[in-house]
Amino acid sequence: MTGRAFVVKRLEIERKIASGFGDILGKSGHFPVVVVDNQYQPVQADWIKAAIETDAVLVRKPYTRDVFDCDDYAFYLKTKFALVAQQKNVPAPFALGVLITKLHAFNFCFEPDTTLHLINTQVDGAPSTSNEAAFESFLDMNIPGNRIELIYI
Repeated sequence: MTGRAFVVKRLEIERKIASGFGDILGKSGHFPVVVVDNQYQPVQADWIKAAIETDAVLVRKPYTRDVFDCDDYAFYLKTKFALVAQQKNVPAPFALGVLITKLHAFNFCFEPDTTLHLINTQVDGAPSTSNEAAFESFLDMNIPGNRIELIYI
């Protein structure tokens, strides 16, 4: 499920976000980075992706523009894993967050080795990457006007 049972402190999460999105930060201008908890339980991206592919709501892809679309998929997944963490009595919430650009919403997580991993929750197969050099293209930052609007964990 989550590998080693250790937690990552808030400051480390903030540093990893700044490091992982460093090149994009300058191009996007100011946007909110919200780190709400004091510590996080790292989580394996493969476990999250498997949950996306088997979740009764997400697997049906009940997309309705502006009602249940990409941001709702991403926040639903974050909420689902918050409930799993509570039920499993883990020492901290899973390190799973939401990243919203002007055009789309994604999930991201920090794996047990603290690697930052992006996941496109709404697309079949939940494509993902932990290659920071590919983050800009994965997020479609090359599309004019697209920028990061929010990073929330």
